Amino acid sequence: PTPREAFLEGSRSSFRASRVCWALGALACLVLAPSVAPRLDRIFISFMSPGPIAGGDYPLGQRDVVVDVDWADFLAGHDLMWAWEWSAADGYLLQLASADLQSCGATGGGCCLSALPSGTAVGLAFCVASASVQRWRLAPAFGAGVGGGVGGARLLSAATGACLVDSGGGAVGLGACSSAGSVWSYRSGLFLRADGNASAEGQCLSIDSGRPFCDGTICPKSLAHTFHDGMPLVSRTYQNGDRSQLFSVRAVSSGGTDVQENLVPYVWSSSAYVGNGLLGVRVHSEEGDSTVLRLVIDNIRLGAGKMRKPTGYFRLLTRAPGTQLHVAMRQHLYNASLHGTVADSSTGQVLLSFSIFVCADLSLPVVVIRADEEHQQLQQQDALHQLPQLEWVSTGSSEFAWVNETFANSVLVYAVVGDDCDGPGCVGDPHIVVRRAAGVGQDALWSRHAQWWAEYWPQSFVSVPVTRVEGFYYTQMYRFPSSDRVLLHGLMGAFGPTENFNLWRDYVWDMNEQVMYWIAPASNRPELSRPMQRFIEQGDGVAAGGLWMVHDYVKQARFEGRDDLLQDEAWRRIVDLVVDEAGMREEQPGKLTSINGTYHYGVNTCNSPEYVCFPPFEHLACDTKMDCNFGLAQLRWGLSTALTLTDQFDLSANLTACGVDIEWWRDLISQKLVWYPHDESGFRLDANCEFRCPHRHFSHLLQIYDLETVDYYDETPSGRADAAAGNLTSLIDSVITPNGMYGELVYFTHPNMFAPVAESAYCGAASLHTMLLHTSPQTGVLRIFGGLPQSWRDVSFHQLRVDGGALLSAARREGRTRFIRFSHSKGASLRFIVVEDGAWQHELVGEPAGALNMVGDRIWEVNLRRGCHVLVYPKSHRPSDLTISPVARNVTEQHWFGYRWEMGPML
Repeated sequence: PTPREAFLEGSRSSFRASRVCWALGALACLVLAPSVAPRLDRIFISFMSPGPIAGGDYPLGQRDVVVDVDWADFLAGHDLMWAWEWSAADGYLLQLASADLQSCGATGGGCCLSALPSGTAVGLAFCVASASVQRWRLAPAFGAGVGGGVGGARLLSAATGACLVDSGGGAVGLGACSSAGSVWSYRSGLFLRADGNASAEGQCLSIDSGRPFCDGTICPKSLAHTFHDGMPLVSRTYQNGDRSQLFSVRAVSSGGTDVQENLVPYVWSSSAYVGNGLLGVRVHSEEGDSTVLRLVIDNIRLGAGKMRKPTGYFRLLTRAPGTQLHVAMRQHLYNASLHGTVADSSTGQVLLSFSIFVCADLSLPVVVIRADEEHQQLQQQDALHQLPQLEWVSTGSSEFAWVNETFANSVLVYAVVGDDCDGPGCVGDPHIVVRRAAGVGQDALWSRHAQWWAEYWPQSFVSVPVTRVEGFYYTQMYRFPSSDRVLLHGLMGAFGPTENFNLWRDYVWDMNEQVMYWIAPASNRPELSRPMQRFIEQGDGVAAGGLWMVHDYVKQARFEGRDDLLQDEAWRRIVDLVVDEAGMREEQPGKLTSINGTYHYGVNTCNSPEYVCFPPFEHLACDTKMDCNFGLAQLRWGLSTALTLTDQFDLSANLTACGVDIEWWRDLISQKLVWYPHDESGFRLDANCEFRCPHRHFSHLLQIYDLETVDYYDETPSGRADAAAGNLTSLIDSVITPNGMYGELVYFTHPNMFAPVAESAYCGAASLHTMLLHTSPQTGVLRIFGGLPQSWRDVSFHQLRVDGGALLSAARREGRTRFIRFSHSKGASLRFIVVEDGAWQHELVGEPAGALNMVGDRIWEVNLRRGCHVLVYPKSHRPSDLTISPVARNVTEQHWFGYRWEMGPML
């Protein structure tokens, strides 16, 4: 047989065995025992026909899958890309549709024209359904202008009868409806000031980047425009994370007909980002001057556990005054680097190029920036004046150091924002770090950095037919190690980054911390969970995070097959928390209260986090009193898990030594603890309050997911797989920011008041794992492809982990699963169902023979030997091709994230 190239992450022994196969050609090899070893990118393996051998052992030369993935090329299709143009003749315009003006505030969200409290000025305020938001109507004289003509009209305040006027100095105000100065024309969705002359050229309602975002203004002189019927306008709804906004951004040009949209990134939600978990760099345009790039440097210690502190930034000057510029940036996922160019729009000549990476090797966590002037200025000009200009601007950090090296037309910078700590998770003395980095050199730093990422990616692989979903998944797999792999919450965390408006302090325990780590267990990338695991093991905030946070720890340990962590770390923390909630014995029941023989939870103290009846639902408000499902779900999970681990590891004597009456806990979980309050519509908030208002969190459903203390997975209700896929794409299309993040209170009064809440993107990507693989805690049966809609006909994944520590790979083509590969480093038995009609229900075979048995209706059990694998497929369709490779892509959804005029998410 001919050797075939494959990506395989395995043990040192399997690597040695593979080398034997390679050396001996057709001779077979048998993996006897696994051991821990570095991951391998590419090895060669041989294939032989399967056949039984004496003693029932696995056959020599067993077939195996081939993973055909060029990671650099595969991830390149999901790189984040930016492109924008800027000149003094271009600006932003505000569009407010007439229907929105008539009912402004009724739907909520976005920016609405609003009269300020003084009653004399007009601003743009966040739209909420309340009396404080000004409603408007169009004067009857508007006439045909509504249809896109240039007829003038007065824009009247429905409350005061005053008109929208130019109050001078570029501001918008309320004033008397005089015959001049208050007339507006409406053309293609834009309101243009016509000064009483319907055909006259005028100015527009605008968004001036030098002013607070939600202050309504007349286009100031610096961005003045004239408008006429023949002027080209480019229109596109401006999403940027929240489609409930009631405005659009447009680009215009004062001359010519070829207009491109001017989507200039100047806030964190549209910035490019590179980092290593200790340090990070956000790159965006400088607000008010798009010819300057701002490189903001973040440090993990200057913000973790408190409101994020400002650090500082470099200003990268283009040095081309008066030139219309084209800026392009590409954020490479494969090697976590950012590359960009600045060019003359008229000639296409590149003026400046730059590249940035933050070394992934945490022993030298340095930011490396290289900028090159690529055009020749005056031939006789001093070489020094051809160097790119980088200026450091401190905004609060005194612990900063940088070293630069200059070459012909180039500047190379090693920069660090340090901290005042020493130990794991600390950058240290910035002066020492940059000196060491300069001594090592750019090439060596890049080699160490690129190697880390090259080893990171092949640990698992997922490919799905909805390309923007696939791109979203890998964007999150890039973001997490870039920002959150060192400490809990991390560099970006749930509420970073630094120097940014923020509504919350770090460490919010009602959901945010817990759901951040859903992304890790199935991904076979355990380094993603290490900050959370260290946090739990150190005892920091365990009580604050509650049993739900410990559930994250248990899930990661189970998916890794780490019984030592379950026994030595998780068990005692669960016991301590359950003792606090339910006491040690019935005579001392902790926070439980006995009513008619049933024990109730949290009487007069429980809550369902972030359940608020906002307007117009105020009349539905209800106060929780006892048996909140949020707390009950955690207590039931804690009791059940503590008892399960006690039996699994024979810890009854230990539990008794802690003073716990085991029978009291068993009686609670089996009969004495109140069941989850529910009614005909489903689960309630608690015994007192039914679910009636929109809930920001799913607190009352925690028992369904992700604690899963009720059995919800026996059968998938019809259509729920399609709904799951629809919810995931809706998340991507509606609230994920252009750079793949998430935020709340979009544009409250300014773009920087778009508070980062990063966990939602992480757990959104993690839901893809659950759609592919899910184990019911009640039955222990793994459902494979149980959450996939029928429209996802082609799916591939490799080396995803499941509960119990097994690794699975599979390929689905044309709506049919071709094969599934199972393996386990320690050996185990695994029960599973393939959610697919036909042969996958009753006619399966396994290689090697004897490894697979049917144990129930559609339920199969595969017996995995240590370090070996089993292939499973329908008896009638023995696959000849065992290749796992990317599925076909929709090219229009490649590079879905980024910020450029032709990108998909801006549609």
